Amino acid sequence: VITGSSAGLGVAIALQMAERGWRVSLGARRVDRLLEVAADVRTRGGSAFTHVLDVTDSDSIDHFFEASEAAHGPADVVVNNAGASRPGPLTEQDPAWLRTEVETNLLGALWVTRRALIPMRAQGLTGDIVFMSSDSVRNPRPMQVTYGATKAALENLSDGLSLELEGTGIRCTKIRI
Repeated sequence: VITGSSAGLGVAIALQMAERGWRVSLGARRVDRLLEVAADVRTRGGSAFTHVLDVTDSDSIDHFFEASEAAHGPADVVVNNAGASRPGPLTEQDPAWLRTEVETNLLGALWVTRRALIPMRAQGLTGDIVFMSSDSVRNPRPMQVTYGATKAALENLSDGLSLELEGTGIRCTKIRI
């Protein structure tokens, strides 16, 4: 499962998985782009499933996973890649946008991970949960304070969840770009 797989790193990750012959479930809000990515995945030797996914909506997450599990079975790798950032001074940010940024970057990853872990744990599966982080955790950037804060929280989530899942065969990895 790759969230935010309609552009950027999500596409690159999907294509790398395809070259290994993996089954890939692609989720994002832009379904038209997902269909293009799925065609590229198939061209490179992978199997692709696409479904609309808004990580800020728990119902959307449930619908995505239900459809993905019907197509490919429970996920054994989840890449929390969906992200949002709109640079600017904090004092000039619209509160609605700040909510979107926190919901996308942090709550979305929490909800997606929780939903993925339920069948993994119930069936005793092993696997990987990957969190896409940012260099802004170590090197804060002006005009991106909310983004940096959400990525720092995401890293804490990854570290804490690693401890929680110790001995289960499910690993948590954070990738700081």
